[in-house]
Amino acid sequence: SYNVMFVGFSSGSVSSVNVNGTGATTKFTYAPSTGLVTATDFAAASDERLKFVVSDLENTLELLKKIRTVKYYWKEDVEKYGVEGSKINYGFLAQNLQKIIPELVVDVDGRLSVLYEKIVPLLVEGVKEQQVQIESLRKDNAQMKEQINELISNLQKK
Repeated sequence: SYNVMFVGFSSGSVSSVNVNGTGATTKFTYAPSTGLVTATDFAAASDERLKFVVSDLENTLELLKKIRTVKYYWKEDVEKYGVEGSKINYGFLAQNLQKIIPELVVDVDGRLSVLYEKIVPLLVEGVKEQQVQIESLRKDNAQMKEQINELISNLQKK
Protein backbone atom coordinates (compact mmCIF):
# COMPACT_ATOMS: atom_id res chain seq x y z
CA SER A 1 0.00 0.00 0.00
CA TYR A 2 1.36 3.42 -0.95
CA ASN A 3 0.53 6.78 0.52
CA VAL A 4 0.73 9.64 -1.95
CA MET A 5 1.12 13.20 -0.74
CA PHE A 6 0.71 16.18 -3.03
CA VAL A 7 2.59 19.26 -1.86
CA GLY A 8 3.14 22.62 -3.51
CA PHE A 9 0.85 22.30 -6.50
CA SER A 10 1.29 25.04 -9.03
CA SER A 11 -0.24 23.31 -12.03
CA GLY A 12 -3.90 22.47 -12.44
CA SER A 13 -3.96 18.69 -12.32
CA VAL A 14 -2.32 15.34 -11.88
CA SER A 15 -3.93 12.83 -14.19
CA SER A 16 -2.58 9.40 -13.32
CA VAL A 17 -2.02 8.19 -9.77
CA ASN A 18 -1.13 4.63 -8.76
CA VAL A 19 -3.74 3.41 -6.24
CA ASN A 20 -2.54 1.14 -3.40
CA GLY A 21 0.26 -0.28 -5.51
CA THR A 22 -2.20 -2.31 -7.59
CA GLY A 23 -1.31 -0.67 -10.86
CA ALA A 24 -4.85 0.72 -11.08
CA THR A 25 -5.02 4.41 -11.87
CA THR A 26 -7.53 7.08 -11.10
CA LYS A 27 -8.02 10.57 -12.46
CA PHE A 28 -7.10 13.07 -9.76
CA THR A 29 -7.31 16.80 -10.25
CA TYR A 30 -6.59 19.75 -8.04
CA ALA A 31 -7.41 23.31 -9.02
CA PRO A 32 -5.23 25.63 -6.91
CA SER A 33 -7.31 28.65 -7.89
CA THR A 34 -10.47 27.21 -6.28
CA GLY A 35 -9.12 24.57 -3.89
CA LEU A 36 -11.34 21.96 -5.57
CA VAL A 37 -10.07 18.38 -5.50
CA THR A 38 -11.75 15.77 -7.68
CA ALA A 39 -11.13 12.10 -8.28
CA THR A 40 -12.98 9.21 -9.85
CA ASP A 41 -13.24 7.63 -6.40
CA PHE A 42 -12.47 8.37 -2.78
CA ALA A 43 -12.17 5.54 -0.28
CA ALA A 44 -11.85 5.55 3.49
CA ALA A 45 -10.53 2.63 5.52
CA SER A 46 -13.54 0.83 7.01
CA ASP A 47 -12.46 -2.77 7.57
CA GLU A 48 -14.20 -4.22 10.65
CA ARG A 49 -10.93 -5.89 11.65
CA LEU A 50 -9.42 -2.43 12.18
CA LYS A 51 -12.18 -1.18 14.47
CA PHE A 52 -13.22 -1.54 18.06
CA VAL A 53 -16.98 -1.00 17.84
CA VAL A 54 -18.12 0.88 20.93
CA SER A 55 -21.83 0.82 20.13
CA ASP A 56 -24.41 1.04 17.38
CA LEU A 57 -25.70 4.52 16.59
CA GLU A 58 -28.97 5.40 18.30
CA ASN A 59 -31.21 8.45 18.56
CA THR A 60 -29.46 10.16 15.66
CA LEU A 61 -32.60 12.05 14.65
CA GLU A 62 -32.35 14.11 17.83
CA LEU A 63 -28.76 15.03 16.97
CA LEU A 64 -29.56 15.75 13.33
CA LYS A 65 -32.46 18.04 14.25
CA LYS A 66 -30.03 20.26 16.19
CA ILE A 67 -27.65 20.76 13.26
CA ARG A 68 -28.08 24.03 11.44
CA THR A 69 -27.86 23.67 7.67
CA VAL A 70 -27.13 26.81 5.67
CA LYS A 71 -26.94 28.22 2.18
CA TYR A 72 -24.06 30.69 1.99
CA TYR A 73 -21.41 32.61 0.08
CA TRP A 74 -17.84 32.76 1.33
CA LYS A 75 -16.66 36.13 2.56
CA GLU A 76 -14.35 37.96 0.16
CA ASP A 77 -11.22 37.57 2.26
CA VAL A 78 -11.38 33.75 2.26
CA GLU A 79 -9.77 33.64 -1.17
CA LYS A 80 -6.40 34.02 0.57
CA TYR A 81 -7.09 30.52 1.98
CA GLY A 82 -7.72 29.07 -1.49
CA VAL A 83 -11.53 29.22 -1.30
CA GLU A 84 -13.60 30.59 -4.16
CA GLY A 85 -16.14 32.99 -2.68
CA SER A 86 -18.28 33.88 -5.68
CA LYS A 87 -20.63 30.87 -5.89
CA ILE A 88 -23.44 29.66 -3.65
CA ASN A 89 -22.59 26.82 -1.25
CA TYR A 90 -24.56 24.53 1.08
CA GLY A 91 -23.30 23.10 4.31
CA PHE A 92 -22.90 23.45 8.04
CA LEU A 93 -21.39 26.02 10.37
CA ALA A 94 -18.46 24.33 12.09
CA GLN A 95 -19.04 26.17 15.37
CA ASN A 96 -22.65 24.91 15.52
CA LEU A 97 -21.68 21.35 14.60
CA GLN A 98 -18.83 21.39 17.13
CA LYS A 99 -21.35 21.95 19.95
CA ILE A 100 -23.47 18.99 18.84
CA ILE A 101 -20.99 16.42 17.45
CA PRO A 102 -17.47 17.67 18.22
CA GLU A 103 -15.84 14.63 16.57
CA LEU A 104 -16.90 15.97 13.16
CA VAL A 105 -14.96 19.23 13.51
CA VAL A 106 -11.19 19.73 13.29
CA ASP A 107 -9.01 22.79 13.75
CA VAL A 108 -6.78 23.43 10.74
CA ASP A 109 -4.36 26.31 11.26
CA GLY A 110 -6.78 28.12 13.57
CA ARG A 111 -9.82 27.68 11.31
CA LEU A 112 -12.49 25.06 11.92
CA SER A 113 -13.20 22.46 9.22
CA VAL A 114 -15.98 19.87 8.99
CA LEU A 115 -15.35 16.19 8.27
CA TYR A 116 -18.37 15.94 5.98
CA GLU A 117 -17.90 12.27 5.08
CA LYS A 118 -18.21 11.28 8.72
CA ILE A 119 -21.79 12.54 8.96
CA VAL A 120 -22.97 9.91 6.44
CA PRO A 121 -23.46 7.12 9.04
CA LEU A 122 -25.59 9.50 11.12
CA LEU A 123 -27.73 10.29 8.08
CA VAL A 124 -28.16 6.60 7.25
CA GLU A 125 -29.19 5.79 10.83
CA GLY A 126 -31.53 8.79 10.83
CA VAL A 127 -33.28 7.48 7.71
CA LYS A 128 -33.62 4.06 9.33
CA GLU A 129 -35.12 5.65 12.47
CA GLN A 130 -37.56 7.65 10.35
CA GLN A 131 -38.56 4.51 8.47
CA VAL A 132 -39.47 2.81 11.76
CA GLN A 133 -41.60 5.86 12.63
CA ILE A 134 -43.26 5.84 9.19
CA GLU A 135 -44.09 2.14 9.42
CA SER A 136 -45.59 2.66 12.88
CA LEU A 137 -47.69 5.58 11.63
CA ARG A 138 -48.88 3.54 8.63
CA LYS A 139 -49.96 0.74 10.96
CA ASP A 140 -51.77 3.22 13.24
CA ASN A 141 -53.40 4.85 10.21
CA ALA A 142 -54.64 1.50 8.88
CA GLN A 143 -56.10 0.63 12.30
CA MET A 144 -57.86 3.99 12.53
CA LYS A 145 -59.29 3.59 9.02
CA GLU A 146 -60.61 0.19 10.01
CA GLN A 147 -62.19 1.64 13.16
CA ILE A 148 -63.76 4.50 11.20
CA ASN A 149 -65.21 2.06 8.66
CA GLU A 150 -66.67 -0.03 11.50
CA LEU A 151 -68.23 3.07 13.07
CA ILE A 152 -69.70 4.15 9.74
CA SER A 153 -71.04 0.67 9.16
CA ASN A 154 -72.65 0.58 12.64
CA LEU A 155 -74.22 4.03 12.11
CA GLN A 156 -75.67 2.98 8.76
CA LYS A 157 -77.28 -0.07 10.37
CA LYS A 158 -79.22 2.15 12.80
